[in-house]
Amino acid sequence: MLGLFGTLFILIFLPLTALLTPGFTPLSNTISSLGWSTANSLFGIGLIAGGSLLIPFYIYLERQLLNIKESVRGVTTGLAIFINACLALIGIPPDRENIEAFQAFHAFVTIVGFLGSSIHIVFYSIMMRQSSKSLRYKGPIFKKYLVCFGIFIGVLVAIYLIVRYIILEWIVGAFMVIWALIAALQGISFKISKFQGAYHNKTQYPEVIQLFKDQIQILDYLENRNEPRSENIKENIEYVKSEIKKKASETRGLLDIFPIE
Repeated sequence: MLGLFGTLFILIFLPLTALLTPGFTPLSNTISSLGWSTANSLFGIGLIAGGSLLIPFYIYLERQLLNIKESVRGVTTGLAIFINACLALIGIPPDRENIEAFQAFHAFVTIVGFLGSSIHIVFYSIMMRQSSKSLRYKGPIFKKYLVCFGIFIGVLVAIYLIVRYIILEWIVGAFMVIWALIAALQGISFKISKFQGAYHNKTQYPEVIQLFKDQIQILDYLENRNEPRSENIKENIEYVKSEIKKKASETRGLLDIFPIE
């Protein structure tokens, strides 16, 4: 959810800033130039809120993937915080009284936020592919097109660094945000339970209930019925049952409105 709302902040507020800036065109004006526009407060809201929300999103996403060494996980977590913090800092309004210092600061966070995000996405895309092949992986099955899309973004960034077309900067920036949005949506679509490590599609509700019941029986056998995890499992069973009933009532409602002859 943090990834979803973080990307939506960026996708809504940056184009809105561009639309409210007289004479602005992505063909000749960079993304950073929105920070100097008359609507730069919207630009700041979009990046500061979006970048901040993406920090926990990328940390959580990294923890869902397998085949990553613990030393690499530590570095990846640190980079997720640093890169997305820089992305958020791009939205800070310009300090016109200390213009040279601000320009140096803005250039630094822009380079780190832009290039770092693309490297991050390529890394996650490769790890998504490797994790999906593992028999131990029980997390969201990210689509193959998302993996290809992430690697394509890395290639596009390399091309941008060579040709430096401004419109390509906008395309790459938009693609990076869209990649994170798709990853967030795919994660949401698979996780319906608070129980750590249990991911299921909504069509698997009956199997989920049986899984939870089996887990309670194991806890009973171990005489741990009152363990907090047991209460959590029972809550999940009630949640899944209520969702099944909700779907059934919706179906009956549709049949009342559109009876089958």
